[in-house]
Amino acid sequence: MKRILQIVLIVCISSALFAEPLQLMKSIPQFTLSTSTDSLKIQHPEILKVQTAPKHRIEITKQGLLGFGVMTVFSALSWHYNSEADAAYKKYQRSGNIDEMNRLYDKAVKYDKLSGWSFVGFEVGFLITLLSFNR
Repeated sequence: MKRILQIVLIVCISSALFAEPLQLMKSIPQFTLSTSTDSLKIQHPEILKVQTAPKHRIEITKQGLLGFGVMTVFSALSWHYNSEADAAYKKYQRSGNIDEMNRLYDKAVKYDKLSGWSFVGFEVGFLITLLSFNR
């Protein structure tokens, strides 16, 4: 099937390349030949009407403000939890006591998970803000 389509495509292209240019122009309705010597007139009706686009104002909606607020709060939380996780992990790496290492590692994992969920909250806020532009 693929081979047949390739052959048909080659035949179409080659027939277009080797056809007489005047014959091709006569088959296209907007091209007409004038009776004068080798001049070509193109007649095209005005298909598209030019209209000015209406001016749109971007309005701040309650939904947009809510989304922006959610984004701001959760991005700050994500940054804070990430900083806490990094600090706890650095203390874990320098600690020599097994009990303290376990406690610091668990704290780093906890804050890392909170940071990830806070980032999910940021994405939800971004989605709310994005949807506020849909009218």
